[in-house]
Amino acid sequence: MGNIGSRGINEMSQINLDNIKDLGYETKEAYRTLRTRVTLYDDIKAIAITSSKPKEGKTSIALSLAISM
Repeated sequence: MGNIGSRGINEMSQINLDNIKDLGYETKEAYRTLRTRVTLYDDIKAIAITSSKPKEGKTSIALSLAISM
């Protein structure tokens, strides 16, 4: 769907709304694009954010997507 870059938020203790709100323009636009694509489908009941390794930003992506919605 899109490429959302990492901002180096690697631990749960580092995730806060200040880090999420301080994203660059390109990253914010990527979240808006993802939000738009997700909302175009009426039958989506859940969204799974996965990765192959720990600390790849799953929580940050989930929070940013929730904020954008």
